Amino acid sequence: MARRVVSLDALELELDRYVAPELMAAAVELLTALRARGFTAETASGCLSFLAAQARDHEAARPRLVWSQFDTFSMLDTAQACRDLFAAAQSSVLLSTYNAGESREGNPVLRPLAERMTALPSLRVLLILGAPHSDAMTVDASMARIEDVLWDRIWPWNPRPDVYIGPARPEDARMHLHAKCVVVDDSRALVTSANLSWSAQERNVEAGVLVSEPELAYGLRLQFERLISRGVVRRARG
Repeated sequence: MARRVVSLDALELELDRYVAPELMAAAVELLTALRARGFTAETASGCLSFLAAQARDHEAARPRLVWSQFDTFSMLDTAQACRDLFAAAQSSVLLSTYNAGESREGNPVLRPLAERMTALPSLRVLLILGAPHSDAMTVDASMARIEDVLWDRIWPWNPRPDVYIGPARPEDARMHLHAKCVVVDDSRALVTSANLSWSAQERNVEAGVLVSEPELAYGLRLQFERLISRGVVRRARG
């Protein structure tokens, strides 16, 4: 079958298939230059497709601001960013939060991840929880309080993730495990001021950044694994 030949004039009318509206003027200028140099429509189409793919890759790789509440700049919503990360996870997810977001039906922020674990049994999930404490509460008592509600009010679903709670050592009694982040497949990471709780993601004003940078994501995971190996956090009972 003969290949359909499209003129550059016709290709120009189909530019919206290749480029975003804000890049239309630049694309028309490029087509004009290609026409002047004797490029065929097929070659021009290939160039535009390549440029569009490069632009998509660049867009996916660049850091994105993530915001909770008062979204005046069309930034990515924190709750949606978490759901997207959970849905895309293929091999591993690491989460860290200070507020565990307990409720009678479990933490609603974590439910989509539980569903992903059910759909993908090979997915390894590591959940690091801070144990809020005060001078009037020992490290062991603060950890026990989290453990008492962990499998009923934080993660009541099966399968269960690996859960570590900290600080776990008496010498760290004045330390708070306050980091909030999500690391997926050692390739993408969300670092945010928002806890993994409904109030932080739906009510509070929080800010963060989502990056697709394997070196950073891997480094984050290693930091938390060092906390485990040094005993700063310990595995939850149950």
